[in-house]
Amino acid sequence: MVLNKITQWLFKKINKGIEVEPRRLEFAKSINLVSLKKNGVWLDLGAGDGSYLRFMNEKSFGLDIKQDEEKKIYSWNFNDKVPDRFKASADIVWCSALIEHVLRPHEFLIEIRKFLKPNGLLLIVAPITHRFNPIFLSGTYHGDHVNFFNPTTLRLTLERAGYKILFKGATSFKKIGQKFLLFSPNILFVLEPISDFQYPISAVKYLDHDQNIIFKEENFGH
Repeated sequence: MVLNKITQWLFKKINKGIEVEPRRLEFAKSINLVSLKKNGVWLDLGAGDGSYLRFMNEKSFGLDIKQDEEKKIYSWNFNDKVPDRFKASADIVWCSALIEHVLRPHEFLIEIRKFLKPNGLLLIVAPITHRFNPIFLSGTYHGDHVNFFNPTTLRLTLERAGYKILFKGATSFKKIGQKFLLFSPNILFVLEPISDFQYPISAVKYLDHDQNIIFKEENFGH
């Protein structure tokens, strides 16, 4: 009970209402690599009700299951291919609290590269799974989550999908974000797609010219 109250108090301290820019977005914009592109087109993946999108510039748009054209949020199922009209459309793809919901995260990460313009950035925010999560910061175990990451497993997942890590930090603690990952409820990665990424020759799959995953006619057995 006491720990739940502490968690609720922390949540209120970190999230100060819908009229205030969410702390994790504010944190991301303060990073030099992101700041240089902040006036470009942002794409908010999993835009929800537009709580992040409203703090992005007027050129930006969102995608989610449910469409809301008034808020510039358009319909896209995250398990589908990227529609042609959205390819190479964004300077920054913002993906906060989404990857833990995605059924096939590796395929998702390969596919969403297609949203980015050349030299674009992918910003991923995900909850960190700790041993103490069941009793503290228990939101990590939300019933709709199907993927559970710690800093190491998420880093490897991103690298194996062909991304170069430019920055990682804890968004809840702006001044000490890179030093407080061990205790942070979430983590932010700033990523750049590796342009010539390809699976190793020993893999049973490869990426074709259009960056689609193609499986070789080989067995998976080891």
